[in-house]
Amino acid sequence: LEKKIILENIEVKPIFSPEMVAYHRGKQADIWENAFEKVEVNGWNFDFLQEKQGLKANTVTLLGANYLMYKDKRRGLPDKPALLLNERWQKIAFPMQIDTLISKKNAFFYTEFAPKAGTETGYIYFSEINGKIFPLHNVHKNPTLDTNKCTQIILEGKLMSEGQTKLNLEIPFNQKNFSVNAKGSLGKMDARIFNMFLENTQHIRIKKGRIKEVRFDMQIQHAHATGTLHASYKNLYVQVLGKKNIEKKRRFISFLANLIIKNRNNAERKHAKVGKIDYKKLPHEGFGLFLGKAIGTGMKDTLK
Repeated sequence: LEKKIILENIEVKPIFSPEMVAYHRGKQADIWENAFEKVEVNGWNFDFLQEKQGLKANTVTLLGANYLMYKDKRRGLPDKPALLLNERWQKIAFPMQIDTLISKKNAFFYTEFAPKAGTETGYIYFSEINGKIFPLHNVHKNPTLDTNKCTQIILEGKLMSEGQTKLNLEIPFNQKNFSVNAKGSLGKMDARIFNMFLENTQHIRIKKGRIKEVRFDMQIQHAHATGTLHASYKNLYVQVLGKKNIEKKRRFISFLANLIIKNRNNAERKHAKVGKIDYKKLPHEGFGLFLGKAIGTGMKDTLK
């Protein structure tokens, strides 16, 4: 027996504010607030629910969803390492067989308090997220499932309402070892958005400039990301960060970096610069932060 279910105006969030939740936890943690304009389930198998207490459906469509994630980095690091995507998936305690999850006009917002930033917050957001994820089948009470089969994640949207973004992921969720094949691209936009990944880990700040195009292709094995990134810029100026007592040296290095960029990657050059992606995940990092920092290593390499 298959049915269609439509749910409207759903909210899932903590009782207290994200700031209050972070204060009581005392450690850094991802705090979520989710709101859905409409959730539509097609081909919902009622017999599967009765017999196996699980969810089975042909398609689940999330329309007009807003995902808000908050982190207070002024708190200490968590005591336990962040779970990898396959570990999170395998912890689902009921059988799930969704052939295709569809995203339509969704949005993701990330906000954080940074150390020594007072009440100022850093943020990043993606809007107009459309795409699909297929299949979403777990091994719980399904021993015949092919664990080698990968889940495809195909998404596109706009970064900071400007840069057209595309992301393709291939992940074997039901395998013990974590691996990902990832490809993506970013269209024209202000290059300074990448400072949130470059400043703390790569010690580089983009002072001004625009991205013409970024494309990356990476593989992740055992939380180690490697690959290549192609980037082209326009009117890009960078600053190498350092301590005050090496200010003169830092300014000279920044001058050389900008001189190299101007000559190798100017607006008239037909070929983009190629950077090497090489980053190992830290225990406390979630997948989104890990992916962003891995891309940051490739970005830094194109700025040399």
